[in-house]
Amino acid sequence: ATHKLLKRIATLDIAELLTHLGHADMRVRLAAQRQIVAQGESSSTPLVKVASTPGANLLARLHAIWAIGELSDGNPKLLDHLAKLCADSEPEVRAQAAKTLGRGATADNSLRHAWGAVFVPLLADASPRARAFAAISLGKLAHRDALAGLLKMARENADEDPALRHAAAVGLAGSQTPEALIAAARGAGKSERLAIAVALGRQKSPLVAELLGDAAERVQTEAARVIWDAPISTAYERLAAVLPGVSPSNEPMLRRSLAAN
Repeated sequence: ATHKLLKRIATLDIAELLTHLGHADMRVRLAAQRQIVAQGESSSTPLVKVASTPGANLLARLHAIWAIGELSDGNPKLLDHLAKLCADSEPEVRAQAAKTLGRGATADNSLRHAWGAVFVPLLADASPRARAFAAISLGKLAHRDALAGLLKMARENADEDPALRHAAAVGLAGSQTPEALIAAARGAGKSERLAIAVALGRQKSPLVAELLGDAAERVQTEAARVIWDAPISTAYERLAAVLPGVSPSNEPMLRRSLAAN
């Protein structure tokens, strides 16, 4: 039955395709999504209705969100509909809306700023997935006002969830300048400084060398790791200079500092 449905899915009208967004078989759901997207922006109105209906089939809502994201490549304003879903009662709807909004990275500044303002509250969402996707999308949208929220997220995570730590670092790397990150590190806790070190590494900024003298050995080691592994050759001299003070038990930092000499 599924094989027959897939063979005739290209002949179905929009109403039938929408019902198949909630089909039990993922192949059918994806085929229906592709056919709807192929119909162009005219399909956005029924898609928004499906995505926004509380209590509707969750899989159908998610595929509608993803389809709107695809259509937004031609009209970024369509993402405004997803911004509203960031306050939905369903955690996975919030998470996927936040993730898909990251597709607006090339939109104009006013749109990106408006979407970014919607994301910031999600950094404290009850759903870890919503928090993570919001942080990553804030980086994609280069939302400068996200600094405090991203640092708070890193602090409250306290390095317990590596996925959230990664998301915070990605958000910081995409949304902040290296100078802003180093300035923030001076008054931040260990978990925040660790996320900042990773973010500076993603930016390949030589300013990460400022953290080689951090009070926390783990932050020092991460700074050494990103300098050598990224690599950031302009910071090799400073990495080499810390060799005399590296603990013999800290093999990862010792090897990198020695190699930089």
